[in-house]
Amino acid sequence: MSEFRILHIINGMTCGGAESYIMNMYRNMDREKIQFDFLLRDNHGDSFYINEIKSLGGKVFFVPSFPRHFLSNYIETKRFLSKHNCYSAIEIHGNALIYVIPLIIAKRLHLNNIIMHSHSTKCAKKIYEIVHKWNRIYIHRMADVCLACSKEAGKWMFQSNFTVVPNAIDVKKYAFPKETKEYTEEYVLCNVARFLEVKNHSFLIDLFYKFQMLHPSSRLILAGEGPLKEKIMEKVRRLNLDEKVEFLGEVRDVEYYLANATCFLLPSFYEGIPLTVIEAQAAGVPCIVSDRVNREVRITNHVYFAPLEHMGCWIDLIERSKNEGKCKREDILDRMSGAGYDVRDNIRRLVKLYTRERK
Repeated sequence: MSEFRILHIINGMTCGGAESYIMNMYRNMDREKIQFDFLLRDNHGDSFYINEIKSLGGKVFFVPSFPRHFLSNYIETKRFLSKHNCYSAIEIHGNALIYVIPLIIAKRLHLNNIIMHSHSTKCAKKIYEIVHKWNRIYIHRMADVCLACSKEAGKWMFQSNFTVVPNAIDVKKYAFPKETKEYTEEYVLCNVARFLEVKNHSFLIDLFYKFQMLHPSSRLILAGEGPLKEKIMEKVRRLNLDEKVEFLGEVRDVEYYLANATCFLLPSFYEGIPLTVIEAQAAGVPCIVSDRVNREVRITNHVYFAPLEHMGCWIDLIERSKNEGKCKREDILDRMSGAGYDVRDNIRRLVKLYTRERK
């Protein structure tokens, strides 16, 4: 039986950045001492990480979705937290202060060690931003600890009094992969992201359409799932790119595909600290990302920021990245560790937080 049990509250455990971050911590944690449980609002028993969580000794619970089932979500969340009131810490993950029901209930129940963790820098909708700014007034009264994946994400959610916890990874896993995918094309472009509006896949397809006209020996690899995937697949078919664009779905071994890629592309409209760019850098792959992405993501010298308004700039940078080649593995390890992105360093910080004395 683990000495400390932590409850993570998050929408679902699909293959997203926040979810991958949590699992990176969980896999490398001393689970004889600390165990994770999960309270989810996305009631899909086949979610990407569910089986792995259970195999690691974690428990998964569900409450009704929010905001669609607002009242029943409140009732079931209160019932759950009232019954399961012995967690050493409760960590609530979010991109904005929209879903604050567990914060309010946990505070009213005087539960221990309430943590709010920010994973983004913007809201998807204007109405959400209004709610977010209102709840931000009270956040420090509700949360005992405020964490953020970056300074920008911390200022966005808390304004002040927060601690930055980088989206750390197992660097050696990416720098020294056991197996790698071999490609025959001259250019192999990669993207790992959920198919959401904010990820801007439509731009990516338009970019690749122009690029492959200049460089016919090209391939685009897309990993991930999401509500807009079918729409993007239809666009690929319409542009007759079926043979050149590969949809991988959700994958666990991203390093297998990244290792021999020419470059990694991320044309997002906004991000917190995109974990996928951290992973790509650890693999030594040059990264070209939207200039709207947080600059804190640049750990190595092989990250380039490009404006979404100038597609030609992206094409130039792809060509340049191929000529420059990859980072040396030894340099990668030093830089990632020095910037705080080694998972083992992060775990030591989290253990202190999770195991601090009760109030």
